[in-house]
Amino acid sequence: TPLGFDHEPSPSLLSRLDLSGRSAMLATANGTPAILAAVREGAASILIGSLRNLDAVARRALAEASSRNADITIICSGQLRNSRIAIEDSYCAGLIVSRFCALAKDDAVELDDSASVAHGFTISQDSAVKVLLGSMTGRRFIGNCRQNDVEFCARINESTIVPVVAAHGEDSDHPVYLLDA
Repeated sequence: TPLGFDHEPSPSLLSRLDLSGRSAMLATANGTPAILAAVREGAASILIGSLRNLDAVARRALAEASSRNADITIICSGQLRNSRIAIEDSYCAGLIVSRFCALAKDDAVELDDSASVAHGFTISQDSAVKVLLGSMTGRRFIGNCRQNDVEFCARINESTIVPVVAAHGEDSDHPVYLLDA
C-alpha cells in the first residue's frame, strides 16, 4: 500500500470495496497522463474504457460522436508515461474498434492507420487473458504474484459503467473529477 493511501493498487481488491456514498482517488502512471493530455487538447468528451466495460464504452462513444457529428479518438495510455506501446492497450483499442464496426454496420466507420493496426492485431488473437498475461505488464504482474489482477482486468464486459471526465458540479452518472495538485 502506497504511503498515505488506504489500499494497495490492486484492481481485484479494489473491486470488492464498498464505496457507497464515498469518494475515491485513483492515479495511475500511464492512464492519468493520457486523460490529462486529452483535457489539454480540448476533447469534448472523455470516456474511460477498458476490456471490462467494452460494449458500454463503444455504444456511448458512438452515440456521443453521432450526436455531435464528431470523430472518435481512442487514446491508449501506453507505458512509461505514454512513451511506449503497451500490447494490452492496443488489444483493448482494437476490440473497441471491432465493436464500433459491428454497431455501425462497418459502412459508417472510417479507420485511420493506427485503428486498423489495432483492429488487425486484436482479430488475430483468441484470448484476452493470453494477450494480457503475455504482455510486458502482465509478465511483471505475474512476477509480483499478481496474476489474479491481470485475469480480473481481462474479463470482457463485466461492467456497464462508463466513467466520464467531468468538471466539478457537472451532471454525470459516473463522473471522474481531476484534482488540481
